[in-house]
Amino acid sequence: MAKIFASNATTVMNDKGDTWGIDDTSVDDLPIPLGMHTSTQLTRDGKSMIYIIGGCTGIFRYRNIQHSISDGIAKKWPWKCTDFSRKVFAFNPYTDSYHVLADMPIGKYGHTAVEVDGKIWVIGGRSTQVVDHPQFEDKTISMDMVDQQIDIYDIAADSWDTIKKFEKATASGASFSLESGSLYYAGGFDDAYIATDEVVKIDTRKYISDGLFEFEPVASLKVARGMIHATTVNRVGFIAGGSSEGNYCEALKSAEEYNPYAQIRGSDFKGTDVGYNDVWNLVIDEIVIDKDVHPSALINLNDQILAFSGVANKECLQDDGKDVHPSALINLNDQILAFSGVANKECLPDKNDLTSDVTALAWEDASSKWYFHGTIPESRFYFSAIPLPERNAALIFGGTTFYEQECNCMKTMTRVSAYYIIDELTTKQSRQMSGGAKFGLSLFFGAIVIIVIYQIYFRKDSKSTETVINQEGVSSLPGAEGKVEGVNKDLGLVKNGKENGKDFV
Repeated sequence: MAKIFASNATTVMNDKGDTWGIDDTSVDDLPIPLGMHTSTQLTRDGKSMIYIIGGCTGIFRYRNIQHSISDGIAKKWPWKCTDFSRKVFAFNPYTDSYHVLADMPIGKYGHTAVEVDGKIWVIGGRSTQVVDHPQFEDKTISMDMVDQQIDIYDIAADSWDTIKKFEKATASGASFSLESGSLYYAGGFDDAYIATDEVVKIDTRKYISDGLFEFEPVASLKVARGMIHATTVNRVGFIAGGSSEGNYCEALKSAEEYNPYAQIRGSDFKGTDVGYNDVWNLVIDEIVIDKDVHPSALINLNDQILAFSGVANKECLQDDGKDVHPSALINLNDQILAFSGVANKECLPDKNDLTSDVTALAWEDASSKWYFHGTIPESRFYFSAIPLPERNAALIFGGTTFYEQECNCMKTMTRVSAYYIIDELTTKQSRQMSGGAKFGLSLFFGAIVIIVIYQIYFRKDSKSTETVINQEGVSSLPGAEGKVEGVNKDLGLVKNGKENGKDFV
């Protein structure tokens, strides 16, 4: 059943005077636990659908089982996912419902996903691959390696196409699209967890129309980095944080933008298609509020870039340090928001502070600096986030716990949280309500309780309460088992009036 925003949601007023809240009871949890997955948003006529693809659905176990992370044995990436997901879910934020889509050809995590012209390009990441045994000529071995195939999901057809070999693929890179017919793929780690600064532009139109896979190098990042996320503002690409070493928790503090059309922040000049400004620039040398962030996700929410931060240390422990890796980065109404997370060297939860900050940058304001936007009272990272600009909200999907010594691992999560601006009218009414109004409201809610009890026990076809996210008041599916039911129809993505070979009624 779709859930309402919790009345006891944690709220905080930010530096701009807005009050933002978060709770994890408003939206149904993921059907399976996921971390290092992707959430890709497709919006048509102001209506969004979110496609959740792949990820680690097991746990991230420390590779050397004879040692714990505190022993400091692994100098490079020490984690191994125990189970890779091939699953793809479509989430409708207005009905709070999940739909199972066609499985991805191969399970992977740490990949990127970007929608271009109705197709989602899933690139890079890590997958299980069978390779020759390094010591025995006649044997093979399964290894967790960078996946070099590109998987392309056709949203309208609910089907996959695969490009078998893409030599520029990395793990934990970033991708974004600035226009129809192309995408950019940037950064990431190779199999040795060495970060790259390479960026390529892929001609998606030529592949879709002619079957020819072509790409070309463009300007390199100023700083080689992996564990990154990208978002866009207008026709500008934006990447923040990440790490340049194989150790994920060594956080970078810088942010970069790719502005090929030479748009100017803080002006009405929207750029030009004449000429090509092929260069990355450091927008702001350091992302500094209370913490430096390394994004787990980066989103654009109404032209505000939001960075949701994650870890900022060498061991994936959480503490009260100042350097943190953003777990997410989004654009919300031209504000770049960074959601913070881990801030120490051991990836353990901080006993004194289980919250993380959201920081923001108003991209349209040329004088803007990163400022405090809100607080997330949750201990997790490796999650994904998407903006819902029409609701002035963001949704946070899944992620992992911090390192737990008992299991020598980091566990993946099903939790979904809503981060949203508190309705000003509602808060004013609650503050100014008279005694008589409060009594009347009590009677009203008493009646509501009776009605709800009646519907639960005597009505089988009842609909859920209308909510901020679920404004259509439609109950979600009881689970994620089943086939696609009108997901593509919701966005008008149906070919010849059919979906998966069945006529719509």
